[in-house]
Amino acid sequence: MYSILLLARLHDGIAAIQKWWTDEKYNEESHVVKTIRDAAKAASKLGSSILLLDRLYLTRPMLEALVEVQWLVAIAKAKSNCTAFFPLRKYKGRGARPKKGASVKVASFFSTHADFFAETVLNLYGVDESIRYFCIDLKWGQGLYQDLRFVLTITSKGTSILVSTDLSLTPAQIILLYSRRFKIECSFRELKQVVAGFACHLWSKAMRC
Repeated sequence: MYSILLLARLHDGIAAIQKWWTDEKYNEESHVVKTIRDAAKAASKLGSSILLLDRLYLTRPMLEALVEVQWLVAIAKAKSNCTAFFPLRKYKGRGARPKKGASVKVASFFSTHADFFAETVLNLYGVDESIRYFCIDLKWGQGLYQDLRFVLTITSKGTSILVSTDLSLTPAQIILLYSRRFKIECSFRELKQVVAGFACHLWSKAMRC
């Protein structure tokens, strides 16, 4: 059973607060790695959790930070120009065994494997929608070559490439889970239009003014 952690680009608003930290290592890390560190602390209390991230977070530092947290996996969106590598099936050469096979532009599967896309109906954003998808496990990250599950989707809104660090999740689960990120936008809307959260300023003695 997983908990779901929804993350937006909150680093833009808390950059000043992060400077209060006295941990030099923490301050030197990128906001992507800081997000993983902070999420890991939350997940240590919640238990096994899934991070739902936008395309900004799919980086090698993010994956390296996740390796240290066994109870945390991530689902993110990949960029349209994402390049991955096929697993090395057989190797009969001499010397060290290569870590990966040939490279491939993941988006190319939309055309080269169009006949292999499966079709299903999923409830996304409260509406049943017919979706075509293609799932393939590839290695990603220059020099890292981590196994990731890629799910190419075609919906009424267009095409996208989703990525999961958990290879046990099904394509339908990955698509449904990523759609939960929309709740971030709903939260911001409620905060702005209902709670009027941006109409006041809250101050604390702990803040260095």
